[in-house]
Amino acid sequence: MQPKAFKLALIQMEVRGGDRAWNTGHAVELIAEAASCGAQVALLPEWMDLGWTHPSSLLLAGEIPDGEVCQALRGAAREHSIYVCSGLTEKSGDRIFNSALPIDRRGQVLSIHRKF
Repeated sequence: MQPKAFKLALIQMEVRGGDRAWNTGHAVELIAEAASCGAQVALLPEWMDLGWTHPSSLLLAGEIPDGEVCQALRGAAREHSIYVCSGLTEKSGDRIFNSALPIDRRGQVLSIHRKF
């Protein structure tokens, strides 16, 4: 049996260190573009929200699934009926994680993978 094909958008985007609002807005725009091109899955970069090792991650990391960035990505997935996987800076309790989360087409977080 032949595997079912799907279209994956590997989104290579500019990530501005510490600029969560710009990075989130840009990611949402690129998710919409990927969906309009027929992608069923959009894969965003690691630490998409604040940038790899940017010092702001200690102060601005958000929560999953209810943080601002996560909510925006969930909304984009739901609006465009596309699976999204993104790397985010996550705050959980007093710890900061480099987390990856897949989101389904309904905007539900399917799991969280935390790198230590």
